[in-house]
Amino acid sequence: MTRTRVWIFSILAIGLVAAVMIMALGQNTPDSSASTSGTPSEAAIAFVTDRDGNAEIYVMAADGSNPRNLTRNEAYDDSPTWSPDGTKIAFRSTRDGNAEIYVMDADGSHVRNLTQSTSDDGSPRWSPDGNQIAFVSNPTGTLEIFVMNADGSDQHNVSQDGTLANSPAWSPDGSQIAFVSFRNGSRQIFVMNADGSDQRGLTPNTTDSYDLPQWSPDGSLIAYEFEGLSEDDIYIMDADGSNAYNLTQTDGPDSNLIWSSDGSHLLFVSYPDDTSDIFVVEADGSNRINLTQDRYFALEPRWSPDGSQILFKSDRATKTDLFVMDADGSHQRNITNTPESLEYSAVWRPIITQ
Repeated sequence: MTRTRVWIFSILAIGLVAAVMIMALGQNTPDSSASTSGTPSEAAIAFVTDRDGNAEIYVMAADGSNPRNLTRNEAYDDSPTWSPDGTKIAFRSTRDGNAEIYVMDADGSHVRNLTQSTSDDGSPRWSPDGNQIAFVSNPTGTLEIFVMNADGSDQHNVSQDGTLANSPAWSPDGSQIAFVSFRNGSRQIFVMNADGSDQRGLTPNTTDSYDLPQWSPDGSLIAYEFEGLSEDDIYIMDADGSNAYNLTQTDGPDSNLIWSSDGSHLLFVSYPDDTSDIFVVEADGSNRINLTQDRYFALEPRWSPDGSQILFKSDRATKTDLFVMDADGSHQRNITNTPESLEYSAVWRPIITQ
C-alpha cells in the first residue's frame, strides 16, 4: 500500500477542503511532550469537529464529557495547538478570507489574529518556553518557515529556502528547529538554529524522501518518515544525522509517529492492507505490538503525559470519532460518539503547574 492510499483516507476523514489546506500548509505534527490536564471535568483535550456544519475547535474532558465549542465561527478553524503552560490555544482559521494563525485563551476568549497577512499561514508550533511560535507561510508563493513572538510581533523568515520548507519542529531546549526542505530536489530533513542560522542537512542527498522530523524528549534523537523505492518506514537518527536505523520494518507504509514522554517508546500507524492500525514499539525497534487490531482505520495516536492512555481517531463508528485506550491497547472506548460528524486533530492539554 502506498502513501497515495493514505492520502485518500485522509481526504475522506477530514473533508476535501481540509485536506487541500493541510497538504498546502504542512501537516499538523503532534507535540510529543503534550499531556493531560488534572481532573476529568477539565478541558483536557482540544479537537476539530464538523458537528456544527463546519470545522470548529472544541475542548472536552479526558473522558469525553463536557464538550464545548471554542471558536463558534462560520469559517474553517483547525490545527489546535496548546501553549506549553496550557493557558492558550494557537490555531489556523480562514475567518478573514485566507488561512492565518490565531490564538485564544483556553476557554475560547480573547481571540487574536497573530499573522494578519494576505498569505496563507499554517502549522503553528509553540517554542518550548511558550515565547515564540514557528509557522509556515507563502508570502512569495513558496512555503517558508517563519518565527514570531507569541503576541504576533517580530515575524521573520528563518528558513530563507527559496524552494519549499515545512514541518518545523522545535528541539526540546528551543535552540534549534528541524524542518523539511526541497532545496535538493526531494524532501530532505535539515536543522537550523532558532534564528535561522547554521542550516545543515541531516539526511542523505538522494531521490528518497524524508519527512516529518520529531525530536526525542531529551533532544538526542530525531525520528522521521522515510519513503524509498523498496521501503516506507519510520527511521531514527542521532540529532546530528548519524547512526540512522529503520525502527518499524513493516510491510506497509508507516506514519503518524510520536514519542512517549520518557523517550522509551514510539507510537506509529501502519497500513499493512486496506486498513490501518496503531502500533507501539520500543525506541530500539524491539517489541512491536499492534494495539488496535481491527478492520477499520485508526490514526493520529497521542500519548497521555503519564503514558497510561492513548488518544486516537477511528472510523469504526460510521465516520471518524475519537477514542481512548489504555497503553496496552485494552479498554478502547469512544469518547465523542457523534457518528454523523468528523472528529480529528485531537491534542492533550499540557499539565498546568501552579
